[in-house]
Amino acid sequence: MTWPPSPPRPPPTATSSTSPTDNTAASCAEAIGSIVRSAKTPVVAGEQGICVGCGIATLSISYYDLGYKTGEMAAQILKGRGGYLPDAH
Repeated sequence: MTWPPSPPRPPPTATSSTSPTDNTAASCAEAIGSIVRSAKTPVVAGEQGICVGCGIATLSISYYDLGYKTGEMAAQILKGRGGYLPDAH
């Protein structure tokens, strides 16, 4: 422990970087949308479906491409050529 002790952190606010999980946000997208629109607060969503309900922009992965690449990697492992996971970038 250091001396003097650090002051306690303030609780998160609506403008902090904390956010609910995608499932929570997705199930409440319309309610979130009505609140943020009336407050004129932009929302950058983490998934396209949530963005449609309450966001102004999103940057997310392609779940199709992710699944396709995962299948390719699994096939290599099953053929005995796997074990090493290369950087997929």
